[in-house]
Amino acid sequence: MTFVTMPKNNIKNKTCIVGNDSDLIVLALASQPLINLYIYNEENYLSIYQLIDKLSRTFCSKKFSYNYHPIRMDFVLLSLFQGNDYNSRISQFNHLLSSYNEFQKSKKGFLISKTGELNLLNIRRLFNKIRTIEKYL
Repeated sequence: MTFVTMPKNNIKNKTCIVGNDSDLIVLALASQPLINLYIYNEENYLSIYQLIDKLSRTFCSKKFSYNYHPIRMDFVLLSLFQGNDYNSRISQFNHLLSSYNEFQKSKKGFLISKTGELNLLNIRRLFNKIRTIEKYL
């Protein structure tokens, strides 16, 4: 197994990770910098930068630097809420996205701070929105 290390502010080199595992996307989202990082799954290339850009335009009207992009880290956390071999799923992903969208409209901030700490109050607000959505289904 080869580990990829990416120096800070490396905007000249391109890195491609090959694989079909969805965890690769989550790990790529958590890595920095976002520029020139791709995942290839035998058919398509996924640009992590373009993914973050699209998520940012969808869920947030603010512009952020490449070094700190709160949507990126929030989506890492949302992905973890989907569960894995060790953790149970919090909710269906479409409910998480709808709830996160409603949460972002309230302009209360993000789920993870710039220093990487969980914002437990905002996570509670998100869980309350998930509960509200699932109550009416």
